[in-house]
Amino acid sequence: MRQICLRLLASFLAACATAPIPTTSSQPFAATPAPTRGPTAPPKPKVLRINLAARPDLLDPQRASMTNETAILQLVYEGLTRVDKDGKVLPGAAASWEFSNGGKTLTFHLREGLKRADGAPLVASDFEFAFRYAVDPRVSAQAQSFLDDVRGALAAYSLDPKSRPDEIEKVLNTVAIKAPDDNTLVVTFDQPTGFWLVIASLWIGYPSDKSKIEQDPDAWWLKPENQNGNGPFKIAEIGDQVIKLAPNPNYWGGAPKLE
Repeated sequence: MRQICLRLLASFLAACATAPIPTTSSQPFAATPAPTRGPTAPPKPKVLRINLAARPDLLDPQRASMTNETAILQLVYEGLTRVDKDGKVLPGAAASWEFSNGGKTLTFHLREGLKRADGAPLVASDFEFAFRYAVDPRVSAQAQSFLDDVRGALAAYSLDPKSRPDEIEKVLNTVAIKAPDDNTLVVTFDQPTGFWLVIASLWIGYPSDKSKIEQDPDAWWLKPENQNGNGPFKIAEIGDQVIKLAPNPNYWGGAPKLE
């Protein structure tokens, strides 16, 4: 029986050894079609949506006081300084500053080549106007007390707003915030006031455009083009339910990450 099995196995192997080897077919294999892809979707714009509990009553930096107002203004304007998330004071529109006169004088040096959103030059006298406008008794700014330490500021905004215009102007001229040249702003205090570097970052000192205000003092801020600020964004639309902002191409710090 064992011999029979071996013979069968040998016959099987012999048959395999002599069997012709199949050759490759000359017919080419059909290529697998590539999957069909639709058009690539364009990238989504980088948009940040901020929900405000109420529509701002006004967008005048010197008269603003509510958080829903300043939340927008701080994107459109920049003060002489700015404060980071850790509370550290950093350069803003001013590149540097120093105290003198025993801490009673603070001198800011503006960055070179500052511009407004429309490309117009921004100079130190624009900041002088903003602070002076804030303490004008006829303006009734809500945050005037922020400037109490500035020599002459309290006396200015304490005047009767119905006083003669020449009397008001005379007192306003004594407010000790002066721009001796385009790149320098000097602030004088009655006593050393080191914390004023934080005050310099606030909306009350944002450089509102004097030419826009003079055209319509009470409602100039309602038109987006009048918000000619110096911050990373500019106002593109002011609607009943939505205020849209767009990058300011003339911001010294370059384009923001948001579109």
